[in-house]
Amino acid sequence: MILATGRGFTLLEVLVALAILAIVMAAVNQALNSSVQALSHVQQQTYASQVAQNVMEKSRAGILRTSTGQETFGPQEWYWRLEGHSQSLPGLDGPVGQIEWVRVSVYSDADRETKVAGLMGTGP
Repeated sequence: MILATGRGFTLLEVLVALAILAIVMAAVNQALNSSVQALSHVQQQTYASQVAQNVMEKSRAGILRTSTGQETFGPQEWYWRLEGHSQSLPGLDGPVGQIEWVRVSVYSDADRETKVAGLMGTGP
């Protein structure tokens, strides 16, 4: 008769180790999934911010003919709206006392409901 020497793992120990490994792998998978989603969101905001900057520069250069438009940048189409208004500064008269404000809003949908980025600055 051969006696067991106790140099191996029991089936129960192997199953417990596999259960622990599965839990750890699920947590790692969840963390990676969250990171990928965050990266995608940051990438969208970066593209939309660049579109806003482009529209602002075109506005300052005087080459825009409309107050709304669309632009392809990166992997998708972006929709923008340009708004401007004047503001008088108290105590200053004439053209020196006027500031032209320009606001660019960039949207990911044609209905311009999902705003992704915005930029505000002074006009030309």
